[in-house]
Amino acid sequence: MSKIHEVLIAYQQEYLSQWCQFILFDQKGDILVSSNSFSDLHSYYGTSIYQLNFFLESLQSVIETLDATQDELFFPRMEIPFGEKTGVFDYTIKRIEDQNEIYYVWIVEDNTAHNRYLSLVQQERNDTYIENELLQLKTQNQILQEEVEKQTADIQEQKRLIEKQKDDILDSIRYAQRIQQAILPTDKVLESAIFQTFIFYMPKDIVSGDFYWARQVGGKSVIAVADCTGHGVPGAFMSLVGQNMLETILIEQKIFYPKNILESLDRQMLQLFQNDNRVHDGMDITVVVIDEEQKTITYAGAKRPLYFVRDANFQEIKGAPFAIGGHHLVQGKNFTEFELKIQPNDVFYLFSDGYADQFGGDSDKKFMIRNFKNLLLKIHHLPVTMQQEILKENLLAWRGSRKQTDDILVVGLQF
Repeated sequence: MSKIHEVLIAYQQEYLSQWCQFILFDQKGDILVSSNSFSDLHSYYGTSIYQLNFFLESLQSVIETLDATQDELFFPRMEIPFGEKTGVFDYTIKRIEDQNEIYYVWIVEDNTAHNRYLSLVQQERNDTYIENELLQLKTQNQILQEEVEKQTADIQEQKRLIEKQKDDILDSIRYAQRIQQAILPTDKVLESAIFQTFIFYMPKDIVSGDFYWARQVGGKSVIAVADCTGHGVPGAFMSLVGQNMLETILIEQKIFYPKNILESLDRQMLQLFQNDNRVHDGMDITVVVIDEEQKTITYAGAKRPLYFVRDANFQEIKGAPFAIGGHHLVQGKNFTEFELKIQPNDVFYLFSDGYADQFGGDSDKKFMIRNFKNLLLKIHHLPVTMQQEILKENLLAWRGSRKQTDDILVVGLQF
């Protein structure tokens, strides 16, 4: 048996269970024999395979490689149609020497089914991988969702507690507001006075650091308007302290002169905070005493002036340049007292700095003292109720949608 037949029989036995065909051609490339599936090549027996060239673009180069370096070349998994058959093929070209002659066997193995099996296995692996990834992602998402839900619940609980604390604080502040309003003098305190009064009072917060105080004792009316350090709760606390001290000065100490009232008030304020150098709180204040029998008004001020309009002329009396209380190192405070004879149609104004300091207008600037003075001069002749209403309307129009800057207090006395 020749070597060629041994090789062909070996290939047929090895690939008996699968589709395997071959072509045998000589060194010139002439086709000598083929398997049954190559029966359509029988008419080409003796024809050079190089002329057909339906497998590789350069079969000649493959043959030359075999002759030069090795006796077999293998081309696996090539999706190249073999005649009318499509699929995935392994192509092998083997060099055989037999009886001093050189021959070549071109073997074609159909691996389409195996390749499909591998594809299915790979697809199954891919599907399994994707399912595992999706399951892992779903698990992670579920864990994340549970964590988000837990954190959301914690935040909602914290929000509920904060809102409750806020409500409790607001309830306490509103109760403090009722206490503060109860302490402020009512209209009845001055109802028997010889002058008409308006009080324009607008706290920045629920409670205020500005306060007004009034008492009638022995034919004299004592009126004070104060602006305490800060606003809100700290300012309101200071206002309660100030009102209590004024009560002590007038009722217990029986001091009726504005200058002496301020001196006593300053001493008490400094003594109250003498054990804590960090506290420099105090107040700016205007105090007037009106003697109805003598028809006089006596004024003293701590960083707050007294405005009045007489015969359509606007006038100002300035107070001392220092506040009540404040820094402990301030020594030798000297408060000055001024006395005026009251004339018919005189109008006096006591006030804090809140009205003039309110931001607003087209340029978002303070209302300013100059404009405040002009406004008071413009409305001084009107009934006190109208003056109060105009002050409110003008302030709201000036402020617009902006927040209130400070506590606001204006008291008018019209004779």
